[in-house]
Amino acid sequence: MRVHLGFRSNEVRTERCKAYCLLHLKDKSLKDRFHLIICDLLSFRLLYLGGGDKKVSEFILKFFIIYKKKEVMMKKILKKYLILFLTTFLLVSIYVFSVNAQGVISPEKDTAYQAVERNASEVGKIGDAIFNFAELGMQEFESNDLCARLLEEWGFKVEKGISGFPTALMATYGSGKPVIALHFEFDALPGTSQQAGVIERKPVVEGAPGHAEGHNTNAAVVMGAAFGIKEAIEKYNLKGTIKVFTAPAEEKGIPRPYFVRDGYFKDVDAAFHAHVGNDLSTSYGERQYAVITSDFLFY
Repeated sequence: MRVHLGFRSNEVRTERCKAYCLLHLKDKSLKDRFHLIICDLLSFRLLYLGGGDKKVSEFILKFFIIYKKKEVMMKKILKKYLILFLTTFLLVSIYVFSVNAQGVISPEKDTAYQAVERNASEVGKIGDAIFNFAELGMQEFESNDLCARLLEEWGFKVEKGISGFPTALMATYGSGKPVIALHFEFDALPGTSQQAGVIERKPVVEGAPGHAEGHNTNAAVVMGAAFGIKEAIEKYNLKGTIKVFTAPAEEKGIPRPYFVRDGYFKDVDAAFHAHVGNDLSTSYGERQYAVITSDFLFY
């Protein structure tokens, strides 16, 4: 007899674990009981190595100690099967990681990847151009015009000046669900003018704006991704819609709340944003909201 292990809380897990262990106590020697339960733990992954299952794991260990006959025997058996479990867990993890690393890429994904790979140097030029424009928030006219022109050339329908922002646009490609939003900013920072490829401080124009936060790369990454997805949709006649947004003056926290207010995200199923970083990580949740405000009081 087995118990389903799709527990939803530690309390439920502990109670079901008690019932499960008691099923194996009747008419069996201690060694047989312990052996049977441990085997089932290995099979069903009840003793899972995770913070959320700590109470369950603690209960199991206490349960066996209560019914032990000889403490030495219990420790030896526990050590034996714990090593077996950890080894099995490690091997399975390595196997899963290697499979995922090698991966079987679908033709649609491969098309998108190859489109970006083939045009990597051109995607890089988008970032270089916006780096050289180095326009402050609400003044990103050259940057926005470049993105609009490229998106139109790629077949996107471009709507400029959304929500009343002259340097904001929404470009749409495809039809139907899902609707995926890609949004990026391209505003520079005041007083950070810097020559490209130079480590030491060396402004192009002293006191002029510059891309010290790398927003030029945000634009290049999202534009490249949009092109790759568009190629896959076109080649395989996929259902789905891409919405690309340029968001001016991100440093002032201005544009995105107005996009939401005006309904541009009403039918969006998922939204993605790229920002330069040093670890290529991804995140979600509160930190990724459209805007976070803080009040600072000085006394």
